[in-house]
Amino acid sequence: MARDGGLSVSALRFFDRAGVLVPAWVDPVNGYRWYESGQLEEARLLARLRRAGMPLADIRLVLARWAGADTDLVRGLLQAHLRRLELGLSSAGEEPVHLAVDGDRVPLETGDRHTSGPGIGHEFPDYRRLVDLPAGRRAHVDTAAFRKALETGPVRVSETREQGGEPHDLSVLRVAENGSVIVCDDGDDDPDNVAVNREVLLDALTAGARDELVLEVGAPTAPLAVRRPYDEGALSLLMPVRLGN
Repeated sequence: MARDGGLSVSALRFFDRAGVLVPAWVDPVNGYRWYESGQLEEARLLARLRRAGMPLADIRLVLARWAGADTDLVRGLLQAHLRRLELGLSSAGEEPVHLAVDGDRVPLETGDRHTSGPGIGHEFPDYRRLVDLPAGRRAHVDTAAFRKALETGPVRVSETREQGGEPHDLSVLRVAENGSVIVCDDGDDDPDNVAVNREVLLDALTAGARDELVLEVGAPTAPLAVRRPYDEGALSLLMPVRLGN
């Protein structure tokens, strides 16, 4: 289901708990989820709607009535979300956006619309300091081979830190002494391992747009950099994920 439906295993767990895509049966011994064949199309639709940014509450209603007779509700929900997307696209770039910091409030204004929110009680790091990384371990990777190793290799499921947040698959990496990159097994707890969001790392490989890329790994809590060879200014920065003890 995860492969054919376009959803990660952790996403399937999340949508099960949220009551959006509930398996037909869960093995009480090993926890494996079993789905009926008709649920494959629901999973694919769910994946598409999530990529389009539809709210989870609306997706739940769409899936509940997708195969039923209440097509008017489904059509209305889809059209309403389409209008939201069109409004967002049409308004983008029409008016300048003004963002300011006013005490503990952060106001945002564009045209005759305005909103504000509370400031975060933490100092946000200057990304320019993250770009100038300390010397780390560098590994030249064949992009296609490394992508395949990530997609087929072992993953760990992240802990959900925010209420309502979705867990995601983590790839745990280590640069070996010979310069190769190891996608670590679940029981590998080497102190030099670095865990990153697998989907974000795959996106970084795509953004690199080269047959060979340079992976720079520092400490387990330092940013991981994906660079283009011979172009130090073109890079993607990925923040590591702290592994539970």
